[in-house]
Amino acid sequence: MTNDNLLLIADAIKKYDTFSILPHINPDSDAMGSCYAIKYALESMGKCAVVYTGESLPKHLEFLGAEYSVFDKAQEYDACLCIDCGDIGRIGDRKAFMDLSKLSINVDHHYANSCFADMNYVDASACSAGEICYELINLLGVEITKECAFYLYSAICADTGGFRFSNTTPKALRIAADLLECGIDVAKINKALFDTQSFDQMRLKGEIAKEVALYADGFVGVACVTKDMLSRYGISEKDIDNIVDIARSVEGVEVAVSIKEGSELVKVSLRSNEYIDVSKIAAKFGGGGHVRASGFVMSEDFETAKQKIIDEVIKTVKEYKK
Repeated sequence: MTNDNLLLIADAIKKYDTFSILPHINPDSDAMGSCYAIKYALESMGKCAVVYTGESLPKHLEFLGAEYSVFDKAQEYDACLCIDCGDIGRIGDRKAFMDLSKLSINVDHHYANSCFADMNYVDASACSAGEICYELINLLGVEITKECAFYLYSAICADTGGFRFSNTTPKALRIAADLLECGIDVAKINKALFDTQSFDQMRLKGEIAKEVALYADGFVGVACVTKDMLSRYGISEKDIDNIVDIARSVEGVEVAVSIKEGSELVKVSLRSNEYIDVSKIAAKFGGGGHVRASGFVMSEDFETAKQKIIDEVIKTVKEYKK
C-alpha cells in the first residue's frame, strides 16, 4: 500500500488531458460535490473531464445541478480519478475505466481505504472528500470561483452534517469560511441538504419514526424501511435517505441502525454518537466507513438480515459495557 503526496498527484494530473471521474456507488452529496468540483477545475484548465455514475442520481442530489453520465460502456481516457471510494468494490463495473487509462488516482478520506489505484491519497483526518479536493484544486493552481465553491461547500457541509458531527475540525471550518468568501448562498445549500423533502417522504419518515425500536436498555436504536412501506408512499429506495438519523436522535441511543429493504439487497447504515466504533461492526458484514459512520449491504431476505444485524450490534454494545 502506498499513500502518495497530494502534490505528486497534482503534478501527475497536469500531464494529462482527458479524465474519467468516478464517485462511489449510490453516491452522496460529498462524493458528487467533490467530483463536480474536480470536473470544474479540470475543465477550467482546458482539459476534458466526465463524471460517470453507476446509476441515475436520486432527487435529493439534483440541487447540485452539474452534468454526469450513467455508465454504459467504458471509454478510454488518459487518467481515471476515483473520489470518495473506500475500496475498488465501491466502483463496481466502472473499474473498466481504470483498466483503460494510463493512470488511475484514488482520493479518499476513509481510513480503511485499500489504496487500489496507481496513485493514492488517503487522509482519514479529513472531514470529507470535499476537504481533500479543495486542497487538490489549490495545488492545481485553479481559482476557486463561486460555482466551484458551491460544489465544495455542499460536499463538506453534507459529510459534517452541517458542521454538527464529530468530524468537524478547525480546518474544515476555515475551508468553509474561505468558500463563503466566494459568495455562495449558504442558506440555500443547507435547505437543499437538510430541510427539503416531499410530502410523501415526510409521511413515510413519520411512519418510520413511529416504528423505531430500542434495544440494549436504549443504547441501540433501529429504524427500518421495507419495500411495502416505500410502495405505499410511492417512493423509490434511492429517494429516502438519512433514515439512520431518526434513530440516532433518540435520547440515550449510542448506536443507531437503519435497515432499508431494496429490490435486491438490504442496505444498512450505522452511526454512533460518542464511543462505539461502528466501522468494526460494518467490517464483519463486508462493509466499512468511518468510526462514527459506516455501512454495508446484505443479500439475505429482510427479516434474516435484520436479526443478524441487531444481534451483532447488541453483542458489540454489551462487550463495550464490560
